Amino acid sequence: MYYYAMTIVSVISWPFARLIFIKELIERKIGTALDKIPSWIKPDHFCYARMALSIPVNYFIFWRPIYALALFFYLLACITDFLDGALARRRNEYSKYGASLDPTADKVLNGSIFGCYLWFICEEGWFLRQIIRIALVIDGITFFAAAAFFFLGKKRVSANPYGKLKFGFQCVGIYFLMVRSAGLAFVTLSLGAGLGILSIFGHMGLLDNRGRA
Repeated sequence: MYYYAMTIVSVISWPFARLIFIKELIERKIGTALDKIPSWIKPDHFCYARMALSIPVNYFIFWRPIYALALFFYLLACITDFLDGALARRRNEYSKYGASLDPTADKVLNGSIFGCYLWFICEEGWFLRQIIRIALVIDGITFFAAAAFFFLGKKRVSANPYGKLKFGFQCVGIYFLMVRSAGLAFVTLSLGAGLGILSIFGHMGLLDNRGRA
């Protein structure tokens, strides 16, 4: 049963896996541009920027709905997710703190949107609201597990491939939430929730090494 489930997830995730390949190709192409980033700007700064950008994103979605601006700031936040890893690899600046900060920034960005959505939006379907709650629970479990591993010094805590794909599906799902496409949001967020569960298993060592970062 496990292998059937993994086959289905692999087929569905294939387009996003291709995007990861394209992302690595872009990194190689813009290497010289990354070298022009001042040395005092560290990869961690892009993680802080991503968390800070959650404020205007939520403001323009829920408090003063201007979805064009919300999408603009959200795309900026997603770009920082690309830049922090690309810059760290380019400079070979890896740290245990940075490896934990990156997925934490992802959870702050998307988790804040999910939380505000449940608080402010009441007219959407019951199933969509439940899958958003599930996404929040999964992100909460992975966050506290990562924090425990970090402070106990048990292992290097970084996003595994399942977690990266989960974040990708969540980003697409949030776009569908912005454009009020509840059905497509439900589908993509459900897939993200499934990948989030696999990510938890990966961090717990219940999957083989190919599922680890």
